[in-house]
Amino acid sequence: MGMKKMSNKELARKTGFSEPHISRVLLGKTTPSVDCLTKMAIALDDTVDAVLRHIVLKSAGVKK
Repeated sequence: MGMKKMSNKELARKTGFSEPHISRVLLGKTTPSVDCLTKMAIALDDTVDAVLRHIVLKSAGVKK
C-alpha cells in the first residue's frame, strides 16, 4: 500500500476530525488516539503503522 497524498483539509473532512487537530497530529504536537490513527489510515489507504511512522519521522525532521 502507498499512502495517498491529500491536504489536511481533505484528511480532516474524510476523518471527521478538525483541520487544526489533523495539523497538530501530523506535526507531532499532539498524540493521536487509536481512533484518529485508524481513520487517518483508512482515508490515506494505508496501515496505522505507516501513518504512525510518517508522523514520528516528520516530527523528528526526517525527510523521506
